[in-house]
Amino acid sequence: MLARPMGEGYIQYLRLSKDTTQPADSKIPGLWSSSVKPEFCCIYRVPDRLRKVNPEAYTPQMLLIGPLHHSKKVEAFKRYKTELRYLNYLNMELHKKKCLDSIANIFGDQTIEEFKKIIIRDERYIRESYAESTIWINTKDFVEMILHDSVFILLFFIQTGSTLNFSKKEDILLNQSRLINATAILEDLILLENQLPYALLEKLFEPFFSNLDTKETFRDITLRAFGFEGKIKKEVRFKHFTDLFRCVRVSTLSLTEEQISIAKNEPPKSRKIMYNADKLDSAGVNFVNVDEENDLSLVITFKDGILKMPCFTVEDNTERVVRNLMALEQCHYPRTTYVCDYISFLDFLINTDQDVDLLVKKGHQGSVTEMVNKLCLGLVDFGSHYCDIVENLNKHYDNRLNRSVGTLRRVYFKDLWTGTATIAAVVLLVLTLIQTVASILQVMMQNDNCLKVSLCGDVNKEVVTKEDQLALDAKDTNVEDEVIGKKAQTFTFEELAVSTGNFKSDCFLGEGGFGKVYKGFIEKINQVVAIKQLDRNGAQGIREFVVEVLTLSLADHPNLVKLIGFCAEGAQRLLVYEYMPLGSLENHLHDLPHGRKPLVWSTRMKIAAGAARGLEYLHDAMKPPVIYRDLKCSNILLDEGYHAKLSDFGLAKVGPRGSETHVSTRVMGTYGYCAPDYALTGQLTFKSDVYSFGVVLLELITGRKAFDNTRTRNHQSLVEWARPLFKDRNNFKKMVDPLLEGDYPVRALYQALAIAAMCVQEQPSMRPVIADVVMALDHLASSKYDHSHRQKQPNVTENKVDEEKTLIESNVCLEEKQEEIKICSESDQAA
Repeated sequence: MLARPMGEGYIQYLRLSKDTTQPADSKIPGLWSSSVKPEFCCIYRVPDRLRKVNPEAYTPQMLLIGPLHHSKKVEAFKRYKTELRYLNYLNMELHKKKCLDSIANIFGDQTIEEFKKIIIRDERYIRESYAESTIWINTKDFVEMILHDSVFILLFFIQTGSTLNFSKKEDILLNQSRLINATAILEDLILLENQLPYALLEKLFEPFFSNLDTKETFRDITLRAFGFEGKIKKEVRFKHFTDLFRCVRVSTLSLTEEQISIAKNEPPKSRKIMYNADKLDSAGVNFVNVDEENDLSLVITFKDGILKMPCFTVEDNTERVVRNLMALEQCHYPRTTYVCDYISFLDFLINTDQDVDLLVKKGHQGSVTEMVNKLCLGLVDFGSHYCDIVENLNKHYDNRLNRSVGTLRRVYFKDLWTGTATIAAVVLLVLTLIQTVASILQVMMQNDNCLKVSLCGDVNKEVVTKEDQLALDAKDTNVEDEVIGKKAQTFTFEELAVSTGNFKSDCFLGEGGFGKVYKGFIEKINQVVAIKQLDRNGAQGIREFVVEVLTLSLADHPNLVKLIGFCAEGAQRLLVYEYMPLGSLENHLHDLPHGRKPLVWSTRMKIAAGAARGLEYLHDAMKPPVIYRDLKCSNILLDEGYHAKLSDFGLAKVGPRGSETHVSTRVMGTYGYCAPDYALTGQLTFKSDVYSFGVVLLELITGRKAFDNTRTRNHQSLVEWARPLFKDRNNFKKMVDPLLEGDYPVRALYQALAIAAMCVQEQPSMRPVIADVVMALDHLASSKYDHSHRQKQPNVTENKVDEEKTLIESNVCLEEKQEEIKICSESDQAA
């Protein structure tokens, strides 16, 4: 076992500063939270939602670099830390010190002092390169830490990437670094949390090696060490080594300056579901491997039935590299998540071992499938730059003729000139064409106005292939019989086109994830309606049509939007709803146009109670019960009198049945509203909806968006902003929407915040059931409050006593309910 050094000298520069007054971040022991400057910030701690999936992918094996791992360096010097990893950390810390001593012996102490001057001069820039404050490390210790880390990196890269051959280099490096595992060090230097600003390393390199007879720059040495020579343009600047790996991949897209500018300012299209590779192959899609010499390429094209993309190569460190690049994009490049988009594209393509055979160059089938399918767990969906390709692939598969030809190619034309096979193939082709024509005629002649599940029969068999889709759930639970026979109006496409003036822009109401919504007037029913024209370019739009019809045909509740009818004519899929004149809650809560009055407190509570009752109906009264999965402000519509109704059930999912505790499904929904447990594991429960409702309630109280990327980084997520404020009553009034201008009842505010706090608990077992939420909100909504005048201001003492009494009542109620939930949870586990 490696002997541990004695004395304080070895760890003096690792000590934590004791004189800071900045409060600690309870979620990250030993670290602090503060604002950072966007122009400098580029190094982040990996979000917990990503880390929990595979912690090892973000953890250094040998080398610790920078302040984010400062506490681990301290731990490495403690005697009780005997794990191999900590012994490696200790060995590398001692090696850094020896490297620094060697440089001092050969080049003199003045070189070390010059290094320190550069670091001190750039201290502010270095500190603000990290998304977490480093104020807890005093200047002396911070400079020593950066000095040791940066000098080691410089010398290591000279050893691994330089073409120089001189004795001093051998004296410094070969004697000190002969036992270093260079591959392991390079892998650790890719990790997002293990970075130093690259500009600092370049500054330190210049004076140190100015006396050497070489024209090599540190950039040249870096690219050679990582094997990236010639793979990135000179004008491309990267912020650190993780960013370098991303830049190399993004550079394969050959984006113009105009394309880069557009991507930074306009969010990409919403991500869509896609068929897996084996299914696309069965529909005649040809997979062509491009850039065989460059397995880092992100270029994907689809034209004339040919999908061109690089073959995915799986090495030992592939998952570590990809996960850290994705984490960087999630934190720093939310508008240009090219690596995330590429991996998400692969995630849809790879579902089976057969998919791996088509797309992956190396790796065991089962392990590759599992790895790829887990890479996207915990990701925030910022949209995808491959949406157009996904739409075209889905459209190709949805064409029956393509599937028929693909089947012939795979099954019958493998040996085209074998007589029997050829005859059978020709006969099958003729029969298939006859069947296709007959199916088209059958659809054209269909006049039945009775809504039947057979309307979606082909979709169930050929398009809706995922387990997490309500159409299959409905079939499994025999609700098909309940739907058959229910009367629902059918409309021709011409009728709906006439009612909207051929879908003119004046009738356009808005656009959701799966289609556009128009206002129309249908003469034969003499009614103003809202018409949703679903996306025809993929499976997701068809799936939403199936789910929406199934859900709303079985539902009947005043807090759910009413489905009047539908159109399923040819490739057209349209849904006709009752018209909600006040639009969505989002229109009355965020980004209000000039002149529109904000919602008063009583109206907000009325809307919250109505939405909760609609959710309660889905959970407790529907047979089978349904999980909404997409509760958000834009899906809560308002009738006259601000009567709330839930809409848009395209992501709805039949809930767990019998002894099941959850339903496993692909993570879908809207970032900011999605429960963290569901986003992380894909395990959907009724408590996932309760979390989303808690976010909506917080929006109603605070007026803030669930996720607002225009705010500072620490305040973008509404829940993350609110959680620390829940702990201090002095913050409660600061949380209220400023547009209310103090016009609200204090007691009701405390009670509403208590309900919201319970709903957004991280542990699902600690969240209440929606029925309890309805009971509490009905009380708040029915309470009388006069908005005609401002509250009279009592004297300070009376006001304070009243607030304390209200706070105590709210907290007692909250604690009793949490204890009740905890007891019930423990009882369920015991049972």
